[in-house]
Amino acid sequence: VNFEFTGIARKGDPLCSIPPLFMTLIATTAIIGAAFLGEATFGFAGGMISIPLLTLILGVKDAVTVVLIFQLLMGFLLIPCWEEVDAVSSRKAALGVLGGTILGTILLGVIASAPLKLLLLSVIIGYLLKELLAPSVKLSAVSGQSAGMIGGISGGFLQGIVGMGGPPLLIYLNELGLPKQSFRATIILLLFVSNVARLPLSLYTGLVSETVIRVVMFGLPVFVLVICLGQWLHGLVSERLYRISVLCVLAAS
Repeated sequence: VNFEFTGIARKGDPLCSIPPLFMTLIATTAIIGAAFLGEATFGFAGGMISIPLLTLILGVKDAVTVVLIFQLLMGFLLIPCWEEVDAVSSRKAALGVLGGTILGTILLGVIASAPLKLLLLSVIIGYLLKELLAPSVKLSAVSGQSAGMIGGISGGFLQGIVGMGGPPLLIYLNELGLPKQSFRATIILLLFVSNVARLPLSLYTGLVSETVIRVVMFGLPVFVLVICLGQWLHGLVSERLYRISVLCVLAAS
């Protein structure tokens, strides 16, 4: 993405008078606004939407760090919906997410990510086929006492290694059949726990650069607006549409 408009705008055109930095901030803010409107409405998908697009503009490190900061700020949505968090399913899952994220972050760069992505791909395809061909069949393993811990560890570990811990958590919560309010509040909590575990490493390795701070500060007002709007939009989403959105996000991931 060339924000200097080389070969696009001629000298004297209005585009030539717009500083490239300002256009970069406008583009990143638009991406953040769209991605986190979806996450505020449904409780997930903000990182999946924003990281690939922001990477084109900021590079991988800055993009991932920017999204990490905004995902941490998503924790403020837990204030109005804290009572909707499903305590039974989130307790062990949160511990698993915390431990899995720390382990995955430590092993980042040590374990090859390609086999894990293939494994994740196979699990998602298998689950989507199950939902398409036999939606009434539920995975019996999810109802076990260890399911929350296993789902949390796998989600946290993948979050630390490949940055895609959401799908295992979505599958786990979807199989529990939680109401949309509980589903949304619980996934927000679990992703928040994962990102809290990732924050110390980002600070220690100096990933919070000047560019990251500039993008976050410029996009913060829009972010606040969209999470308030998403809180309102969630009330308009039906249970059926919410379930469809979960499967659509899994397919897209």
